[in-house]
Amino acid sequence: MELKELYIQNKNATSLDLKNRNFSDAFQIFKELEKFKELIDLDLQGNNFEILPNDMSRLLRLRTLDITNNPLINVNLYSSLLVRKNKFELSNNSALN
Repeated sequence: MELKELYIQNKNATSLDLKNRNFSDAFQIFKELEKFKELIDLDLQGNNFEILPNDMSRLLRLRTLDITNNPLINVNLYSSLLVRKNKFELSNNSALN
């Protein structure tokens, strides 16, 4: 199911499980995710993200972001997320090996 369809079905979702979807274009995915104004928990485990957008500030309510098991190449870019996120999981990523 595409994110657009998911949004139409549940605009007020507080939690999304998008693990193992073979997503690779994080910029497009996060552009779609910005529509979920109530999103608190986001699971993106096991996709193919190498880089994430620096600015995820439009996800105002997001408190848990799980991006474990992605081939991220630089985790330093995401330090701004740690300031306001309660839980930020990123183990088993290329940048950590």
